[in-house]
Amino acid sequence: MGNTFVSDLGGWRNKMTKLLFDGRKSWAKAVFEAAKNEVRFEEVKKTSPFANKTVVTVSYDNGGTSFYGDIFTFADVNGGIDIASSIVKTAIRAKGWAVHDADDYLLVFNKTKSEGTGDVEIFWIGSRKTGAKSPESARRQ
Repeated sequence: MGNTFVSDLGGWRNKMTKLLFDGRKSWAKAVFEAAKNEVRFEEVKKTSPFANKTVVTVSYDNGGTSFYGDIFTFADVNGGIDIASSIVKTAIRAKGWAVHDADDYLLVFNKTKSEGTGDVEIFWIGSRKTGAKSPESARRQ
């Protein structure tokens, strides 16, 4: 039992060190990982740099799209899920990134009501495509 606690503590220590020194990108990954569980998402989000923002996560999977985070609030304020989905896609494409199967993104909106692509910070969380190291490399595959 003691060894399990020590190894868990070591894992947590590594994660906290990353959050402290890698900044917003590491926080984006931590919030993204928590987003599928509403309670955990709220706990992680409120301790993150995104606490007072609208956070939407999106995973593009084999022709389907999965949204988590504050998506329902975002959709309600912006005219429904179809419009919210369009805002998310437009924001990602405005960075020159394509929307592909197997790509994951976290979007941080300064306001719940979107007023264009300038009020959003976007993090490419990763791709499930082998060898993709950036949204640009994911696009070429």
